[in-house]
Amino acid sequence: MRLTADLSVASVCRLRPAGPALSLDFATGTYRANGKPKSLAQVLSFARAGTAWRVTSGGVLAAVTANLPRFDHTGTGMPLGLLIEPAATNIVDQSSNFADAAWFKARLSGVSGAAAPDATLTATTLTRTSSTEICYASNASGAPAGATYTASVYAKAGPSNALLGLRIQGSYPRMGNATFNLVAGTIVATAGTASNTGTTATISPLADGWYRCSLTTSFVVAENTVISMVLGPATSGAPVNQWEVSGPISDVTVWGAQLEEGSVVTSHVPTGAAAEVRAADAPEILGLTGMFNVTLTYDDLSEEALSAVSITPGWWPTLQRPWLRSIRIV
Repeated sequence: MRLTADLSVASVCRLRPAGPALSLDFATGTYRANGKPKSLAQVLSFARAGTAWRVTSGGVLAAVTANLPRFDHTGTGMPLGLLIEPAATNIVDQSSNFADAAWFKARLSGVSGAAAPDATLTATTLTRTSSTEICYASNASGAPAGATYTASVYAKAGPSNALLGLRIQGSYPRMGNATFNLVAGTIVATAGTASNTGTTATISPLADGWYRCSLTTSFVVAENTVISMVLGPATSGAPVNQWEVSGPISDVTVWGAQLEEGSVVTSHVPTGAAAEVRAADAPEILGLTGMFNVTLTYDDLSEEALSAVSITPGWWPTLQRPWLRSIRIV
């Protein structure tokens, strides 16, 4: 008996997979295993204990129910990919209810009912009631547990004002401050006082003239007995650490205040009468076993290569950024 084998190019090619073992493009919603189209549920499981938020392609905030992935966007509608975050806690209560007593208002009136970033009529316009005294709103969150905090709020310019002031206040005079121009979409200034370090700010646009403004600052923990978030219309030309000083009657519309430990602003975590926790996202790759090379592409188009990774069902990489555009496994 003579054994023969077909060693033609066509035969050899038939033995090779038609593509990567797994290619998941979260920005376009294209998923393939060995070159064959798959649904996301066939290649990825996902868990999260509770609701979390994302930005839609229309620049509007939307809630995503438990155990569903979040496909996030910039405020101008550009896809960022799959949003994966650890657990986080918003320690500011009544995050959008500025009429509540949790918010101490010094010579500020609040009128609710404005259209908010989530398309509900729950935003509040804060207006100075004095032109000769300081004006601000503050929410005290008790004794600090950490050294670094990030405050954020969604804000929109009022009819008579373009400036927002934002502060993280420790035991006086320790604080970090930032001011923002809500028409130009720019950071005007940042500064820390006393022993504060690492005071930085960000501003990101959303739909309908809204911006998410954030401030990060670090304290010496032993020097603090309280941590508070302070915000309000800022006085033009005032020093950044005194943005609430006397000035013309002005206003600013706000929604979704957030104060969290750490140096990164995370996705919206609404609160009521107490602090709230957003549970961690927990994705898992399905159906792969073996040694593979992995390429991760993030929202900023940077890439991370992982070589000779041992993958079993349930595997997921440690990410350098919260937004993953794609993962390619070969």
